[in-house]
Amino acid sequence: MSLIYKKTVPHGEFHVYSQKPDIPFTCVKQIHSDIIVDSKSELSHYKADGIISSNGSKNNFNLCIVTADCLPVYICGEKGYAMIHAGWRGLHKKIIQNEKIKSILPTYAYIGPHIGQKNYQVLDEFHTYFPHSNCLEVDPEDTQRFKLSLLKEAQYQLKQINAKIIIENADICTFDHKELHSFRQNSTTSRNWNIFVYR
Repeated sequence: MSLIYKKTVPHGEFHVYSQKPDIPFTCVKQIHSDIIVDSKSELSHYKADGIISSNGSKNNFNLCIVTADCLPVYICGEKGYAMIHAGWRGLHKKIIQNEKIKSILPTYAYIGPHIGQKNYQVLDEFHTYFPHSNCLEVDPEDTQRFKLSLLKEAQYQLKQINAKIIIENADICTFDHKELHSFRQNSTTSRNWNIFVYR
């Protein structure tokens, strides 16, 4: 099924596939927003960038987020779990600090494969998007540009919710990893399928 990576996380496993896998999951139509919806068996027509399953839901679903450089983020807490798609736009809109995420009282987060800072060049305007974290560094090869760390910004935002949250990171760059899809690498229309598999 083109399974590239898996990691045991609280309540299940975090899987990454290079193609759509033949397993049951629920997903949304991603639009680089800060919108999060409640999990249901069929959400593929919903425009959103996060799915949440609160304790007390009738069913526990496998949750899917597709990426090609952005962050796939699994978050679990005392009152549920969620999967989030967070690129620079979503992070700028603070999708991680959405009230629905806060409502599950996050205690753990896992950040899957995404583009690393050394491969993500951006313009000076990004300082206005992320004024409070250390996610930007001057590009040593072009001092008029900067390198953006989506990971550092996500960590900063998660810590704002819970200073003691446990955060783990796959430490795999989509740009460098040949089996993963990277839009910045070759403008691909293919996607990485990041799925939280509930156990």
